[in-house]
Amino acid sequence: MANYVLTKPKVYLHGYDLSALLRSIGGLVLTPAPVDNTTFGVGTRTHTAGLSGVEFTADGFSDFAADKSDTALTASFAVAGRVITVGPETGAAGEISYAFQALQGTYQPFGGSVGDMAAFVLSAGASGDWVRGTMLENGSFSATTNGTARSLGAASATQKIYAALQILSGTGTVGVRIESDDGAGFASPTTRITFTSASGRAAEWLSLAGPVTDTFWRAVITITAGGPFTIAVMMGIR
Repeated sequence: MANYVLTKPKVYLHGYDLSALLRSIGGLVLTPAPVDNTTFGVGTRTHTAGLSGVEFTADGFSDFAADKSDTALTASFAVAGRVITVGPETGAAGEISYAFQALQGTYQPFGGSVGDMAAFVLSAGASGDWVRGTMLENGSFSATTNGTARSLGAASATQKIYAALQILSGTGTVGVRIESDDGAGFASPTTRITFTSASGRAAEWLSLAGPVTDTFWRAVITITAGGPFTIAVMMGIR
C-alpha cells in the first residue's frame, strides 16, 4: 500500500480547469446516508442504506479576467447538471478520477483582509449520479485519435456505464465517443456512448444501462474541423 501526497490534483468544472487556482480541496465526500430502521425487540440500533450523494468543497485564488474562474463559477451558480471531474493525482490518462452531476450551491467570489490575495470559496452537491472511474484520455488533440485500450471490466445488468466529457479549449468541430470490445486490439469495436459534437468549450454527462460483456474500453476523438482541442474524458462502471 502506498501513501499519496496531494500536489497536483485536477478539478474540472463544466469545461473549465480550476486546478491551477486552487489552494485547498475541502473534500469530495460520498454520502450513503444511512437510514435508521430499528424496530422493537432488537438489542442494537440498525440501519439500511439511504440515498447516496456527493458533497464537494474547494477554495482558491480568484481570477476576474474574461473567461476565467469568476466566469465559470458565476455561470454554474445554482445550475443543476453541471459536470465536475476530480482527479486526486495529476489527471493523466489512466489515473483514477471521480465525476458527478453537480449543483453548485455556494460561491463566494472574493474575501480577505487588506493586502491579501482575493480568494474564492465554492461548494457543490450532486444533482444526479456520480461515479468513480478512470481517465480514458486527457490532453491536446489535433487530429482524429483512437485512444488507448483500457481493461475496465464488464457491466452487469444492475450496473450502468457513466462517462464525463470536459472540452477545455479549442475551436472547430470535435466529436467524442466511447467504444468497447472483447479484446485489447479492438478488432470489432462497439460504440457505447456518443457525446454531442462541440465547437468549443463544453461538458456533458452520459450513461448507458448494462449489461455489457466487453471488458476493454477506449475513447475515440474525431476532429472534422479546426483544433487542437484540450479534452478530458473519463468513464466508470457503477
